[in-house]
Amino acid sequence: MSIRLKPLIALITMALLVPTAADAQLSKEGREEVRGYAEELKDNADPQAQQAAIMTLGRLADRAQRKQLEAFKQAEHERVRLAAGMALLLSGDRTANAFLVVELSKSTSLFKTLREVTSALPDDIESQLIVELLKKATPEIQRDVYRYLALQHGALYELLGGQLADRDAATRTLALEATMFTLRPDSLVLARALLANRDDDVRQIGVRLAAGLKANPLAVADVTALLESALKDRTPRIAESAARELTTLRNQAGVDALVGLLPKAEAASRQELVALLLEHDVRPPLAPIKPLLKSAEQAEDRALLYELAAASREPEIFEELQKMFASDKFDDRLIAARALGRTKNALALDILARGLFEGRPEIRVLCARSLGLLQNEAALPHLRRAINAERVKEIKLETIAAVGQIKTVESIQILRFLITDNDLEVKRQVVKSLRALGLPEGAAALEILFRDRNLDIQWLAFLTALELNPAMGLRQAQISMRSPPEGFLTDLKFHRYDAATREALLEQLITHSDARVRTAIAARLITLSASGLAVARKSAARTSTPPDLRRELVLSLAERRDAADLALFEAIVREPDAGEVAQIAAWALSHSGSSELEASYRGYLGNKSQIIRSIAVYGMSATETKR
Repeated sequence: MSIRLKPLIALITMALLVPTAADAQLSKEGREEVRGYAEELKDNADPQAQQAAIMTLGRLADRAQRKQLEAFKQAEHERVRLAAGMALLLSGDRTANAFLVVELSKSTSLFKTLREVTSALPDDIESQLIVELLKKATPEIQRDVYRYLALQHGALYELLGGQLADRDAATRTLALEATMFTLRPDSLVLARALLANRDDDVRQIGVRLAAGLKANPLAVADVTALLESALKDRTPRIAESAARELTTLRNQAGVDALVGLLPKAEAASRQELVALLLEHDVRPPLAPIKPLLKSAEQAEDRALLYELAAASREPEIFEELQKMFASDKFDDRLIAARALGRTKNALALDILARGLFEGRPEIRVLCARSLGLLQNEAALPHLRRAINAERVKEIKLETIAAVGQIKTVESIQILRFLITDNDLEVKRQVVKSLRALGLPEGAAALEILFRDRNLDIQWLAFLTALELNPAMGLRQAQISMRSPPEGFLTDLKFHRYDAATREALLEQLITHSDARVRTAIAARLITLSASGLAVARKSAARTSTPPDLRRELVLSLAERRDAADLALFEAIVREPDAGEVAQIAAWALSHSGSSELEASYRGYLGNKSQIIRSIAVYGMSATETKR
C-alpha cells in the first residue's frame, strides 16, 4: 500500500524547512505522524517493508497496542513473524524473547537471518536476544551465531568472550573457531578478559587469541605485554604457552622462561623446545643449558643442546666447539660444524670455510648452514666458490640459503648468476634467499622470473618483489594475480607492506575480474587495518562495484556502527537504482538514532522504494525513542 500523496508532499516540504539540531526530537504530533505511516505500510506486500513498519509500531506501542502486533506472529513469511517478535521486544513485552528464540531456532539459514533481519534491533536488545538463543542452542545454531558475532563490533562482538569462557569445552571450541577467523586488534579485549579467568582452559584460549595477533604491527606491543603477564600464570602449561609465543617474537623474557624449562623436560619435549628456540635465532642464557650438555644421552638431544649453548655466544662454548671440530671423533665434528655458526664469532669463519670443502658431505652441508648463521660478509667468497664447485644438490641448496642470510649487495650479485639455472629447486631457493635478504636492490634480479615457465616460481618472484620493491611488485600484480593460487591470501603478507602498497594491492584485489578473488578479500578486508577499511569504503561508494560484492561491503561497514560511515550510507540510499544495497544502507542509518538524520529520513519518504520509505519511518521512530 502506498503512502498518501498529500501528506507526503507536506512532509517533504517540511524536511526542507526543519532545522537538524542535534537535540531535535519529534513532537507528539510527529509520533502520531510516524505511527500513521507505519500503519499504512504494515500490510505491505514486501516482507522487508512490513518488517520496518511493524518494528516502528513496536517502538511506539503501549500495552493496549501490543495486541495488534501479536497477530503478525501467525504470518506466513518468516521475516514478518520475526518482525512481530522484535516489535514486541521493542515495546517491552517480556515474552517476546522466547517467541523469537523458537522462530530463530527453526530458521534454515540462521546466519543470514541474524545478519539481515534481527540485526535491525538496537545492539543492546539484540545482545539480550542472542544470549537467550544460545542458552539451549544446538552446535549448528551455535556455529551460526558465533560466526555472526565474530563479524560484529562493540557489545555484540564482546558476547563471544562469554562463549569462549563457557564451562563446556565444545562451546569454547566452536566460539574460538569463529573468533580466530576474524581476529583484529580489538580481539585483545577478549584475550585480556580470558587471561583473567579462573579456569585454566579459558586462560589457555586467551593466550591463543593474543598469539593470533602477533603479526599485526598495530597490536604487537599490546600482545607482547599481555603474553609477558601470562608468563606469571600459576598453571605451568599456560606460562609455557606464553613463553613459546614470546620466543617467536624474540622476546628475551619468553626466551629465558623457555630455557628455564629445559632441565626438567623429558628428552623428546626438550628437543622440541630447543628446536623452537633455534628456529628464531635467539640468544639464550648459558647457565641453565650447561649442565645438560654432560647429561644428554641421545645424540640428537646433545647436538641440539650444543647448538643452543653456542647461541649464547659465550667464549667458553666457542673454545669447546673448536676442539670438537679438530677431534678425531666424527660425531663431535658434526656437532661442532652444526653449532659454530650460532656463536657469531668471527674466528669460526676459517674453520667453517675449510669444512665447506671437506670430502665428507655430512660436514660440508653443516658448514654451509653454519656459515649462513654466522652472517659474516667475509664468508661470501667461500660460499660463491662452493656453489660453483658443489655437485650434491642438497649441499648446493644449503649454500645458496646461507648466502641469503648475509645481508649485503654482494650476496645479491652471487644470487643473480643463479637466476637462470635450469634446476627448479635451485631457482626456488634463489628467490627465497633474495626475499630473506630483504634488500631493495635484489628486486631487479626477479624480473626475468616473472616470465618463468613454472607458475609457482612466477608467484614466489611476485611475492618477493612486493616486499623488496613495492612499486615493481604492484606493476606486476595485474599479471601475477590474474589467476592467483588457492592460498593467495595466506601468501600475501599484508602486515609487511607499507600503507600505500597495502591499499593499492587491496584495491586491485577488490576490483579483480574473478569473483573468487573478490569474495575472498571482501571477507577479510575490514580486518586488515586502516588500509583495508579505506578500500572497503571506496569500493562500497562506487556504483560500478559488482552488486554482490558491494552488498557484502556495505553490510560489513554497517556492522561496524561507525558514525564516519553515515555520510556514505546516506549517499547510497539517495542513489536511484541501488536496490538491495540501498536497503542495507538505510537499515544502517536507522541504528544511529541521531536526530541529525531526521531531515534525511523525511527526504527518503519520497523514495520510489516502499522498503526505503518504511525503513525511513523506522529511523524516525528511533530518533524519537532514543534516550
